[in-house]
Amino acid sequence: PLFVVLLLGGASPMAAQKLLRPGDPPLVWRTPAECAGVTAPPNATKDTPGYTPARPFAVIPSLDSPRALRGKVVEVRMLIGSLGTLDSVEVGGLTDEKFKARYIKSLRDVAPKSNLRPAYYQGCAVATWWSYSMRMGEG
Repeated sequence: PLFVVLLLGGASPMAAQKLLRPGDPPLVWRTPAECAGVTAPPNATKDTPGYTPARPFAVIPSLDSPRALRGKVVEVRMLIGSLGTLDSVEVGGLTDEKFKARYIKSLRDVAPKSNLRPAYYQGCAVATWWSYSMRMGEG
């Protein structure tokens, strides 16, 4: 099956550094020892002081999804680790277990190629959950 990949946030880490205003600190400026135990606040957004969101991605299932799933809403949650890796995936709304397994596999296959970047909070790379919803194609 064909899966379409949608990269969100498109800029490279170097470009993200350039988007900071003059005088802003770099995204990572604390040592690993100083970052031990640092976590992003729950429900942090790009407007949270000292927080830069992770660069996520989405995989859009192909139109050959099972007919029973068409029109259904799928909820996807991904844990992007502090090293910029896809650490966990949760998918809700897919009742066809074979299709769900293929979809999760496609997320895991695409993740290493998608140039993920972790979130940053107070000068430390931090793990964060990212979610998206989509409606399966009506075909």
